[in-house]
Amino acid sequence: MKSAPLFACLAIYLATCLALSAQAAEQPSAKLGAGVFKARCTTCHGSAGKGDGPAARTLPVNPANLTKSRAPNDYLKLLITEGGDAMGRSASMPPWGEVLTPLEIDSLVLHINTLRPPLK
Repeated sequence: MKSAPLFACLAIYLATCLALSAQAAEQPSAKLGAGVFKARCTTCHGSAGKGDGPAARTLPVNPANLTKSRAPNDYLKLLITEGGDAMGRSASMPPWGEVLTPLEIDSLVLHINTLRPPLK
């Protein structure tokens, strides 16, 4: 049958597409970070990251205005993972390292960078 090689090529093509799709899904992205931010961070930091979320006024320390933060990515990652208290910041910032995956944390850092104006 002449169709057997065609089906074999199609199967290889589909397997390659699925593998590439799975690999792309495992890459950090600002889009994934935006979803994590909306679900986990807006209550305190607000939807635009200005520290004006609905719970902000109930906290003993104002949440960080992420639009003004110039903290490097490695610091943000540690702060998100370990929480504010572990980093000498507000204990109101919870440690997310046991709740979020490393992919979600890396994506969250990418999203936070989209909230900041570019450096001049």
